[in-house]
Amino acid sequence: SKEGSSLSIDECDGIVEAVLLESESGKSVNDIMIETLCDYLDEMTHDGAENILNQALKEENSEDGWEDYSDEDDEDLHVDNENYDSDSDSDPDGEEYIGSGECELCEREMKLTRHHLIPKHTWKHITSRFVSAAPFVEEGDMESAYRILDLGDDFQLPSTKTTRGTEEYLTGIFSSRVQIKLFLSSYCANLCRPCHSCVHGNIDHYELAERFNTVDSLLKNENIYKFCKWASKQKAGKYRC
Repeated sequence: SKEGSSLSIDECDGIVEAVLLESESGKSVNDIMIETLCDYLDEMTHDGAENILNQALKEENSEDGWEDYSDEDDEDLHVDNENYDSDSDSDPDGEEYIGSGECELCEREMKLTRHHLIPKHTWKHITSRFVSAAPFVEEGDMESAYRILDLGDDFQLPSTKTTRGTEEYLTGIFSSRVQIKLFLSSYCANLCRPCHSCVHGNIDHYELAERFNTVDSLLKNENIYKFCKWASKQKAGKYRC
Protein backbone atom coordinates (compact mmCIF):
# COMPACT_ATOMS: atom_id res chain seq x y z
CA SER A 1 0.00 0.00 0.00
CA LYS A 2 0.98 3.61 -0.25
CA GLU A 3 3.30 5.15 2.31
CA GLY A 4 1.44 6.24 5.44
CA SER A 5 -1.72 4.30 4.57
CA SER A 6 -2.81 0.69 4.70
CA LEU A 7 -5.83 -1.54 4.25
CA SER A 8 -6.50 -4.46 6.55
CA ILE A 9 -7.21 -7.98 5.34
CA ASP A 10 -10.87 -7.40 6.31
CA GLU A 11 -11.01 -4.33 4.07
CA CYS A 12 -9.34 -6.26 1.25
CA ASP A 13 -11.91 -9.04 1.71
CA GLY A 14 -14.71 -6.48 1.57
CA ILE A 15 -13.35 -5.15 -1.72
CA VAL A 16 -13.12 -8.63 -3.20
CA GLU A 17 -16.69 -9.50 -2.15
CA ALA A 18 -18.02 -6.20 -3.44
CA VAL A 19 -16.45 -6.55 -6.87
CA LEU A 20 -17.73 -10.08 -7.25
CA LEU A 21 -21.25 -8.70 -6.79
CA GLU A 22 -20.68 -6.09 -9.49
CA SER A 23 -21.81 -7.82 -12.67
CA GLU A 24 -22.67 -4.94 -14.98
CA SER A 25 -19.16 -3.95 -15.99
CA GLY A 26 -17.37 -5.59 -18.90
CA LYS A 27 -13.99 -5.10 -17.25
CA SER A 28 -12.05 -7.88 -15.59
CA VAL A 29 -12.43 -8.37 -11.84
CA ASN A 30 -8.76 -7.48 -11.32
CA ASP A 31 -9.07 -4.20 -13.24
CA ILE A 32 -12.21 -3.21 -11.32
CA MET A 33 -10.56 -3.87 -7.97
CA ILE A 34 -7.39 -1.97 -8.88
CA GLU A 35 -9.39 1.02 -10.13
CA THR A 36 -11.56 0.94 -7.01
CA LEU A 37 -8.54 0.97 -4.71
CA CYS A 38 -7.02 3.89 -6.62
CA ASP A 39 -10.32 5.79 -6.28
CA TYR A 40 -10.72 4.87 -2.62
CA LEU A 41 -7.23 6.04 -1.58
CA ASP A 42 -6.32 9.37 -3.14
CA GLU A 43 -2.60 8.72 -3.53
CA MET A 44 -2.80 4.99 -4.27
CA THR A 45 -0.59 3.91 -7.15
CA HIS A 46 -1.43 1.18 -9.66
CA ASP A 47 1.41 -0.99 -8.32
CA GLY A 48 0.28 -0.46 -4.74
CA ALA A 49 -3.25 -1.49 -5.66
CA GLU A 50 -1.93 -4.62 -7.36
CA ASN A 51 -0.03 -5.54 -4.18
CA ILE A 52 -3.17 -5.15 -2.07
CA LEU A 53 -5.16 -7.20 -4.57
CA ASN A 54 -2.57 -9.99 -4.52
CA GLN A 55 -2.63 -9.99 -0.72
CA ALA A 56 -6.41 -10.28 -0.65
CA LEU A 57 -6.48 -13.05 -3.25
CA LYS A 58 -3.78 -14.98 -1.40
CA GLU A 59 -5.79 -14.79 1.80
CA GLU A 60 -9.03 -15.83 0.09
CA ASN A 61 -7.46 -18.66 -1.89
CA SER A 62 -5.94 -20.12 1.27
CA GLU A 63 -9.49 -21.06 2.26
CA ASP A 64 -12.18 -22.35 -0.12
CA GLY A 65 -11.57 -20.02 -3.06
CA TRP A 66 -13.68 -16.94 -3.77
CA GLU A 67 -14.45 -17.61 -7.41
CA ASP A 68 -17.70 -19.40 -6.54
CA TYR A 69 -18.96 -16.73 -4.17
CA SER A 70 -22.63 -15.80 -4.34
CA ASP A 71 -25.07 -14.01 -2.08
CA GLU A 72 -26.39 -17.39 -0.94
CA ASP A 73 -23.04 -18.02 0.73
CA ASP A 74 -23.75 -15.36 3.37
CA GLU A 75 -24.64 -16.55 6.85
CA ASP A 76 -28.14 -16.13 8.26
CA LEU A 77 -28.61 -12.56 9.45
CA HIS A 78 -29.73 -13.59 12.93
CA VAL A 79 -27.02 -15.15 15.07
CA ASP A 80 -27.50 -16.77 18.46
CA ASN A 81 -25.28 -15.15 21.10
CA GLU A 82 -24.33 -18.57 22.44
CA ASN A 83 -23.38 -20.09 19.08
CA TYR A 84 -20.91 -17.79 17.37
CA ASP A 85 -18.69 -19.41 14.78
CA SER A 86 -14.97 -18.65 14.51
CA ASP A 87 -14.94 -15.84 11.94
CA SER A 88 -13.28 -12.53 12.70
CA ASP A 89 -16.48 -10.72 13.71
CA SER A 90 -17.92 -13.32 16.05
CA ASP A 91 -14.68 -14.53 17.60
CA PRO A 92 -12.55 -11.52 18.48
CA ASP A 93 -10.10 -13.77 20.34
CA GLY A 94 -9.07 -15.09 16.93
CA GLU A 95 -8.31 -11.67 15.49
CA GLU A 96 -4.93 -10.21 14.77
CA TYR A 97 -4.01 -7.02 16.56
CA ILE A 98 -4.03 -3.89 14.40
CA GLY A 99 -1.71 -1.93 16.68
CA SER A 100 -1.80 -0.15 20.02
CA GLY A 101 -3.75 2.84 21.24
CA GLU A 102 -6.80 3.91 23.22
CA CYS A 103 -9.73 1.50 23.21
CA GLU A 104 -12.81 3.43 22.09
CA LEU A 105 -14.94 1.80 24.81
CA CYS A 106 -12.88 1.49 28.01
CA GLU A 107 -10.40 4.24 27.03
CA ARG A 108 -7.37 2.26 28.20
CA GLU A 109 -4.10 2.20 26.28
CA MET A 110 -4.20 -1.34 24.93
CA LYS A 111 -3.45 -3.62 22.03
CA LEU A 112 -6.37 -3.08 19.66
CA THR A 113 -8.56 -5.18 17.39
CA ARG A 114 -10.88 -3.96 14.63
CA HIS A 115 -14.61 -4.23 15.30
CA HIS A 116 -16.94 -3.87 12.31
CA LEU A 117 -19.72 -1.65 13.60
CA ILE A 118 -21.97 -3.24 10.97
CA PRO A 119 -20.92 -6.92 11.17
CA LYS A 120 -19.93 -8.75 8.00
CA HIS A 121 -22.68 -11.33 8.56
CA THR A 122 -25.25 -8.63 7.81
CA TRP A 123 -23.65 -7.01 4.76
CA LYS A 124 -25.85 -8.72 2.18
CA HIS A 125 -28.97 -7.42 3.89
CA ILE A 126 -27.61 -3.97 4.69
CA THR A 127 -26.14 -3.51 1.19
CA SER A 128 -29.63 -3.97 -0.26
CA ARG A 129 -30.89 -1.15 1.94
CA PHE A 130 -28.10 1.15 0.72
CA VAL A 131 -29.03 0.33 -2.87
CA SER A 132 -32.70 1.13 -2.15
CA ALA A 133 -31.77 4.38 -0.41
CA ALA A 134 -29.45 5.56 -3.22
CA PRO A 135 -32.10 7.37 -5.36
CA PHE A 136 -33.28 9.37 -2.35
CA VAL A 137 -29.71 10.34 -1.43
CA GLU A 138 -29.18 11.53 -5.01
CA GLU A 139 -32.30 13.70 -4.73
CA GLY A 140 -31.17 15.08 -1.37
CA ASP A 141 -34.05 13.44 0.50
CA MET A 142 -31.96 12.25 3.47
CA GLU A 143 -35.00 11.74 5.70
CA SER A 144 -36.30 9.04 3.37
CA ALA A 145 -32.81 7.59 2.92
CA TYR A 146 -32.32 7.19 6.67
CA ARG A 147 -35.78 5.66 7.00
CA ILE A 148 -34.90 3.02 4.39
CA LEU A 149 -31.49 2.32 5.93
CA ASP A 150 -33.17 1.82 9.33
CA LEU A 151 -29.86 1.80 11.21
CA GLY A 152 -30.99 3.58 14.36
CA ASP A 153 -30.93 7.17 15.57
CA ASP A 154 -27.19 7.27 16.27
CA PHE A 155 -26.05 6.22 12.79
CA GLN A 156 -24.85 9.10 10.60
CA LEU A 157 -23.59 8.91 7.04
CA PRO A 158 -20.12 10.39 6.46
CA SER A 159 -20.24 14.03 5.48
CA THR A 160 -17.96 16.97 4.91
CA LYS A 161 -18.32 20.69 5.47
CA THR A 162 -18.65 22.84 2.38
CA THR A 163 -17.00 26.24 2.00
CA ARG A 164 -20.35 27.75 3.01
CA GLY A 165 -20.27 25.80 6.27
CA THR A 166 -23.14 23.51 5.30
CA GLU A 167 -23.04 19.73 5.57
CA GLU A 168 -22.61 17.72 2.39
CA TYR A 169 -23.07 13.96 2.47
CA LEU A 170 -20.52 11.77 0.71
CA THR A 171 -22.99 10.37 -1.79
CA GLY A 172 -20.29 8.42 -3.63
CA ILE A 173 -20.83 5.66 -1.08
CA PHE A 174 -24.12 4.89 -2.84
CA SER A 175 -22.73 4.86 -6.39
CA SER A 176 -22.28 1.07 -6.60
CA ARG A 177 -22.19 -2.09 -4.53
CA VAL A 178 -18.41 -1.85 -4.63
CA GLN A 179 -18.46 1.54 -2.89
CA ILE A 180 -21.05 0.36 -0.37
CA LYS A 181 -18.92 -2.63 0.58
CA LEU A 182 -15.85 -0.41 0.84
CA PHE A 183 -17.73 1.82 3.27
CA LEU A 184 -18.97 -1.14 5.35
CA SER A 185 -15.49 -2.66 5.49
CA SER A 186 -13.97 0.58 6.77
CA TYR A 187 -16.79 1.51 9.17
CA CYS A 188 -15.05 0.22 12.29
CA ALA A 189 -14.14 0.93 15.89
CA ASN A 190 -10.80 0.09 17.48
CA LEU A 191 -11.45 -2.00 20.59
CA CYS A 192 -9.29 -3.88 23.04
CA ARG A 193 -9.85 -7.62 23.03
CA PRO A 194 -11.78 -7.78 26.34
CA CYS A 195 -14.21 -5.06 25.23
CA HIS A 196 -14.56 -6.66 21.79
CA SER A 197 -15.43 -9.98 23.41
CA CYS A 198 -17.92 -8.26 25.69
CA VAL A 199 -19.69 -6.65 22.71
CA HIS A 200 -20.17 -9.95 20.87
CA GLY A 201 -21.06 -11.77 24.05
CA ASN A 202 -23.99 -9.46 24.71
CA ILE A 203 -25.42 -8.43 21.32
CA ASP A 204 -26.03 -10.54 18.21
CA HIS A 205 -24.97 -9.47 14.72
CA TYR A 206 -28.38 -8.23 13.62
CA GLU A 207 -28.82 -5.99 16.67
CA LEU A 208 -25.28 -4.67 16.28
CA ALA A 209 -26.00 -3.70 12.68
CA GLU A 210 -29.35 -2.04 13.29
CA ARG A 211 -29.22 -0.59 16.79
CA PHE A 212 -25.66 -0.64 18.12
CA ASN A 213 -23.56 0.53 15.16
CA THR A 214 -21.74 3.42 16.86
CA VAL A 215 -19.51 3.60 19.93
CA ASP A 216 -22.06 5.81 21.68
CA SER A 217 -24.88 3.34 21.04
CA LEU A 218 -22.76 0.41 22.28
CA LEU A 219 -22.30 2.25 25.58
CA LYS A 220 -26.08 2.55 25.88
CA ASN A 221 -26.23 -1.21 26.40
CA GLU A 222 -26.29 -1.67 30.18
CA ASN A 223 -24.07 -4.76 30.26
CA ILE A 224 -21.45 -3.25 27.96
CA TYR A 225 -21.47 0.04 29.85
CA LYS A 226 -20.99 -1.71 33.21
CA PHE A 227 -18.18 -3.84 31.82
CA CYS A 228 -16.37 -0.88 30.25
CA LYS A 229 -16.74 1.19 33.42
CA TRP A 230 -15.18 -1.67 35.38
CA ALA A 231 -12.52 -2.37 32.74
CA SER A 232 -11.42 1.26 32.64
CA LYS A 233 -10.11 0.84 36.20
CA GLN A 234 -8.23 -2.40 35.51
CA LYS A 235 -4.64 -2.88 34.46
CA ALA A 236 -4.12 -3.87 30.85
CA GLY A 237 -2.31 -7.06 31.85
CA LYS A 238 -1.39 -9.29 28.91
CA TYR A 239 -3.18 -6.86 26.55
CA ARG A 240 -0.96 -3.90 27.46
CA CYS A 241 0.78 -1.97 24.67
